[in-house]
Amino acid sequence: MRESSGSATRFGAIALLLATAGLLAFWLTQSHPNDAGGGITAQAFAAGLETMVAAGDTGRRIDGTPVVHPKQGDIYVRAVRWAFYPALELDPGQSYRLYLMSEDGVHSAVVAGREVMLLPGQVQMLTLRAPQDGHVPIQCGEYCGLGHSKMIGSIEVAPGH
Repeated sequence: MRESSGSATRFGAIALLLATAGLLAFWLTQSHPNDAGGGITAQAFAAGLETMVAAGDTGRRIDGTPVVHPKQGDIYVRAVRWAFYPALELDPGQSYRLYLMSEDGVHSAVVAGREVMLLPGQVQMLTLRAPQDGHVPIQCGEYCGLGHSKMIGSIEVAPGH
């Protein structure tokens, strides 16, 4: 009797292992949107960034980076050694979905005290409410090379808009 009980236990363990392997193989072959980025692809991010910069360019520059005043809603910021692009000018008290993506290496964005890891080509999203005045700090929190300490972006609040 013991031998059949042991065989049943081994058979059950093998069946469970095969079922788990099958489910894992199926899951790995499926497409998985980046939930943290709201399902936005790198191509959609690039298009959104280009559109936002063209529509909201104020004509001003900070160290050669355009200052953009986007409409409420989706805003895009690219991390690239050793800068965040573009500089943003937001309306006070408004809510935004901030999409972030690294172009060239591993960075992280610390935005108003919240940190998200940025890997090349992967979009991350944060919800951001602009304060009534001042600025929202954004900086890289992951050592990314010699210019890391200067990787600080500009998100200012524009009163009167």
